[in-house]
Amino acid sequence: MADRQRGWQIAIALALALLWLALALPHIATRYSYDWDSSQYERGVAQFDIARHQPQPPGYPLWILALKILTPLVGRVNAAQVILAMLFTIAGLIAFFALARDTLGPRAAFAATAMLAFSPVVMLYAITPETYSVDLFATCTIAWCAARLWRGETRWASLAFALAAITAGFRQSGATFLLLLLFVAAWRARRVTIGLITGATCALAWYIPTAQLTGGFTTLAVLDRTQLMTVLRTTSVFFGAPVSVHVHMLLDACLFFALALIPAALVLVPRRRPVAPSPARPLFFLLWLGPNLAFITLFHCGRPGYILLSLPPLILLAAWLASPLPDRPHWTLAIAALGLAAGYFPYERFINPAVPTAVYQLLKASPRMPGLLESSQRQIRTLIDNLPGHPEEKLVFCLLERTEAPNLRTMTYEYPDVQWADGDDLRVPPPARTIAWLCDGAGLPPTIRARYTQAQRVAGNALFSLWTAAAQP
Repeated sequence: MADRQRGWQIAIALALALLWLALALPHIATRYSYDWDSSQYERGVAQFDIARHQPQPPGYPLWILALKILTPLVGRVNAAQVILAMLFTIAGLIAFFALARDTLGPRAAFAATAMLAFSPVVMLYAITPETYSVDLFATCTIAWCAARLWRGETRWASLAFALAAITAGFRQSGATFLLLLLFVAAWRARRVTIGLITGATCALAWYIPTAQLTGGFTTLAVLDRTQLMTVLRTTSVFFGAPVSVHVHMLLDACLFFALALIPAALVLVPRRRPVAPSPARPLFFLLWLGPNLAFITLFHCGRPGYILLSLPPLILLAAWLASPLPDRPHWTLAIAALGLAAGYFPYERFINPAVPTAVYQLLKASPRMPGLLESSQRQIRTLIDNLPGHPEEKLVFCLLERTEAPNLRTMTYEYPDVQWADGDDLRVPPPARTIAWLCDGAGLPPTIRARYTQAQRVAGNALFSLWTAAAQP
C-alpha cells in the first residue's frame, strides 16, 4: 500500500512538473521589457555602465555576463533573461525539495515543493526578465547547506560560502540577508575561517573587475550607497518618507505575502492527528526569516520579488503545521490547483484605473502580469506604427510613472525610432506632425484634454491608453 501511494505521488509530481513547464516555457518568446529594471539589464548587455544605470547599482555583473554569453545563442536579451530566471527557479526548487525531504520526510516534501512551485509570486518571477529568481535560488541552496552545517557536516562550509559569494554577483540581497544564518551555521560546525576565505575569494573574483569597469572601488561604493539611500528615502519612515507611504508599503507587502502563500492554505484544513514534532530548532528559522522580514518591514518592499527570500521557510513551516495532510498524494494536486487559481485569476477585470487599488497589487504579483504587459506593448507598437507621418514626425508623451512597462525608460529602449518626451514636457518640436500620449487606463489628464480638444482615444485597457491628436503650431 505504501509503495502504491509513493508511486501515485511520484506520478503526480511529474505531471505537475510538466504542467509548470508548459505554463513557463512560452514566455521565452517575450519580446518587450517587463519593467524599468529589465530594460536596464538589456542596456547593460549592450554597454555596461553602472553610472548611467546600465544597469542600476550595484551592477549585477554576473547576471550581465551570463546574458552576454546566452544572448548570441537564443537571439534576444529578453529571451536570455527569461531562460536564466527559469533555470534559477528550477534549481532553487530542486534544492528546496532536498531540504524539505530532510526536514519533513520524503512524502511531505512533494507537497511542500508544490506549495512553493505553484506560489503565484514564484511562478511570476520564473517567467519574468528579472533577477529576483536568484533570491529564490540563494535562499533554498544556502539554507540547505546551512542545515547540513547545523548538523555538524563540516564539508559543506566551502560550498555554502562560495554559493553566497557567487549569487551575490547576480543579485546581492540573497547573500546579504542569508549571511547571518550561514555564519552561525558555520560557527556551530567550526568552519567559519575556511568559509570566509572561500567566500571572499569568490566575491573578489567578480567585484574587483566590476570596480575597475566602474572607475574604482570608491566610485562603485558611492554609486551603491547613493542608490540604496535613494530607495530607502522613497519608502521608509526611518529615512524621511511620509508615514502614509511607509504604511502603504506594508499593506502592499501583506498583499504580496497573502497571494504568495495561497497554496499553503492547507494549514487551515482541520486535522484529526496532532501536528508532527518540530522539524528544526527555532533559531535556524529565525535566522533564515528574520533579516529579510526586518528589511521589508522597516525599510523597503517595492515589488513582490522582495518576499522570495522569505517564502521557502514560511512554506516549510506551513507544511509542518499542515501535517499529516501533505503526506497524502491528492493534497499535492489540491495545493497546485489553489496556486493556479490564485495566480491566473483575471484581476485586471476588477481594476479601477483612476484609483490605485489592492487589485492592481495582486495583479502585479501574479503570473498573468507578464503576458498582459507583453500584449499591451505589442499593441502599442502597432498603434504607433499606424500613426500618420514618418517616425521622426511622431512625438509620444509618456505619462505613465509606474515601474512596470510601459514607461519612459522601457519605451525609449524598445522604440528608439520614435521621439519620446516626459509627460511634464509639453513642448512640441517643429518636425512633429502627430502627437500621442501614453497614459494609464484612466485616460488623458483634463489639463491636456483642455488644450488638445481634438485628442482621441485610440486604444487601451486597464493598464494603458493611447491618445492622439494633430500637432498644434
